[in-house]
Amino acid sequence: MGQVNIRDLIVASESNVHQIGAWESTHAPSHDMLPVSNDREIAARVLLAEDDDALRALMRAFLESEGYHVIVCRDGLRALEAFQKIQHIDLLISDLQMPGMTGDHLATIISGMRPMSPIILVSGSELSQDLRSLVREKGWIFLAKPFQFTEMLSAIHDITDTTNRPLSVAPSFV
Repeated sequence: MGQVNIRDLIVASESNVHQIGAWESTHAPSHDMLPVSNDREIAARVLLAEDDDALRALMRAFLESEGYHVIVCRDGLRALEAFQKIQHIDLLISDLQMPGMTGDHLATIISGMRPMSPIILVSGSELSQDLRSLVREKGWIFLAKPFQFTEMLSAIHDITDTTNRPLSVAPSFV
């Protein structure tokens, strides 16, 4: 990513935010995009569910700087609503401890709706044995907070590359 000031990322990011109901959608910059037929490119869509305002803004800014289209939600219920209303989500990144609906509950519902959905869960808390087993069974990735954004990027590549679940393109954009 080179040297980028996080404050500059947030300021640049805020100019590309669109309110859609209770969640926000952002348009990513034009670099690091996914290839599409006819030499066109679009950004992969990431649904980000995080209740901490500052961390949500930083994660959104970093993902946008890496070329992703980010839909941000402050809780699991809003994330589920966004997932149901948006035709195509390429990846879910969710905090585990959120008001309304936990990240693992959200991930389980989304996994039931679309079994091959790549999912990354993040938390500052230790995982229970049951949750650790669920993460392993479902093929999700867990990141312990605090983590480096490069670790998050690596996890995105791992869950999409090594599990043969590439970030795909929304048919409505092709």
